[in-house]
Amino acid sequence: YLGVKGGLAMSSHSHLDQGSFYFESDGVTWATDLGMQDYNSLESKGVDLWDMTQDSERWTVFRIGPFSHNIVTVNGHTPKVNHPVAFTRTWAPDNRTRHDRVGAEMDLTELYAEDLDSCKRAVYLYGDLEIVDLIQAGDSACTVRWAMCTEAKVSLQPDPDIDLPGYPFADHRIKLEADGRKRTL
Repeated sequence: YLGVKGGLAMSSHSHLDQGSFYFESDGVTWATDLGMQDYNSLESKGVDLWDMTQDSERWTVFRIGPFSHNIVTVNGHTPKVNHPVAFTRTWAPDNRTRHDRVGAEMDLTELYAEDLDSCKRAVYLYGDLEIVDLIQAGDSACTVRWAMCTEAKVSLQPDPDIDLPGYPFADHRIKLEADGRKRTL
């Protein structure tokens, strides 16, 4: 099962999670979403949840803002909330075989225009889950944070086939374990 999200963060009850994905395989949820939080628990603490502007306190709530979702963030900035994200391409299970793609592609450039010249994401099943992020920075260096929310046990595994000197843990793969099953990122 694969779910991919586009849409508009400023829409009522939305989270700042355009481009996020949810993935289950063989009964195990590998990539998930924390879901909603009871509004009263936030409003009783004085949090203004109904201001949907860019600098709203709403986007600082962990479950609602970008940092708990399966997306990229750039230079620690909050993606733009006023740009809708539509699918630019979809792959459907029409007479599919095991090797056909099923999923969607979206252009996220407007969300990250403050830092990037281009940002596109494709999330699809092609035998297994594939996430392809095509990111082009402008004239300045950028720090990109790639995140995935999971309930699986996570560990780092050295990979001798990867050689990226100067990047801590870049020579590792991420191993996920849940319900007696394993996956590698």
